[in-house]
Amino acid sequence: MDPDPPIPPQAPCAACRNPDYSATSVSQSHHSGSNEGMDKSMAAASSQADLFSDLSAALPDLQLLGSGARAATQAEQRITFLNGCRLYPKAMAWSMLVSSTLAMVGFDILLTFNFFSLPPFKQKYGERLRNGEFDIPARWQFGLPSAAAAGEIVGLLFNGILADRIGYRGTMAVALVALFLFLFLFFFAVNLQMLLAAEILCGIPWGVFQTLSINYAAEVMPVALRAYLLSNVNLCWVGGQLLATGVVRAFLTMDSEWSYRIPYALQWALGVPIFIGILLAPESPWWWIRHHHPAAARQSLRRLTKRGTVDLDEAISMMQHTNEVEKY
Repeated sequence: MDPDPPIPPQAPCAACRNPDYSATSVSQSHHSGSNEGMDKSMAAASSQADLFSDLSAALPDLQLLGSGARAATQAEQRITFLNGCRLYPKAMAWSMLVSSTLAMVGFDILLTFNFFSLPPFKQKYGERLRNGEFDIPARWQFGLPSAAAAGEIVGLLFNGILADRIGYRGTMAVALVALFLFLFLFFFAVNLQMLLAAEILCGIPWGVFQTLSINYAAEVMPVALRAYLLSNVNLCWVGGQLLATGVVRAFLTMDSEWSYRIPYALQWALGVPIFIGILLAPESPWWWIRHHHPAAARQSLRRLTKRGTVDLDEAISMMQHTNEVEKY
């Protein structure tokens, strides 16, 4: 057999020829990664600058707003959750106050369901069965909650028109006053038909609360806090339902008609402090900007932020810039 051909000698690897090669390569790779990160950051900033420059070139009205809007946008992007809590404590408080209107929605809707099994309520509004007991007919147990949903749809439809005309704060105040008036139907209802009318009419302000509380929180909060404050909407809703359950449980042993009238009346007690807070709350600065009142928007923004922590001029420029871009 022929002998195997000799294996040609291989050149030593770079690491063998140069012991410092591996460390040098790792160091170069690390510096390359750092440079890549810096390049990406610079590219993002350059891209953002190009975006504002392109918009300013396309829309001449934006040329005076470009630099301030760019600075405000970059500043908001750097805000973390903790920094946002430090910069916007007032905005968080006002947003929670406005969202608390949803607690009234959850409170009353659950009251109606709980009252269907309350003996004094069944005796007042129910029909006598063959065994001598009283019960609410199934059609009414289905119809009353559905009537509230129908009223909410009406409130959702007209909410945008009213809010655009008189502002978020004015719309919330009007809705609360309407709710206070419609609650008299619940309190003095003598039959299921009056309860049906009360559900429909009260559903209208409830629909307003469901929309405006979210819009207000989204507009007064920075991006870093927006998700957390919008989640507070669900918390208020569930809190109202828990409160309703506790109230019904407290009056469960009462055999008179006050066992369901007092829980209805408690909504006035819940709503009055909220109404006072709404009157004192600042209007959304975005609403002022959309209606061409930058001075009023600046005043609202001052009330929403901690003094000296946010450049108000840059923030107003960013809002005006965004508003002008949205028109096109």
